[in-house]
Amino acid sequence: MHGAFADASGWSRVITHLTREGHTVVAPPNPLRGVHADSAYLAAFLATLQGPLVLVGHSYGGVLITNAAHGDVRVRALVYVAAFAPDAGRPYPPCRRSSPAPSSPRQHSTSASTRKAWTAM
Repeated sequence: MHGAFADASGWSRVITHLTREGHTVVAPPNPLRGVHADSAYLAAFLATLQGPLVLVGHSYGGVLITNAAHGDVRVRALVYVAAFAPDAGRPYPPCRRSSPAPSSPRQHSTSASTRKAWTAM
């Protein structure tokens, strides 16, 4: 599964190599609708495939393969290529701020640019 700033064509050389070696390889598109929706999409896609399965994720795709593989007994391995590798069900991004962004600039003494950055998260 590709990351957020790429598409499935980034796997084309890998797909060519593995196909030549006799493996069946598919690279589904990443709909980029959010972690829960994208993980559910990938899990539904996996349900259409025959096992055993090896899932590969790059960057944000690592979160998706983790979540989509959770509980699927056909998944034999997860491969993370410069990817986020959270425990299943853990939040993404892993460094997300634990408290909510300020609701009103008057309540906090943070700068306008800091408030804007936190609000965008």
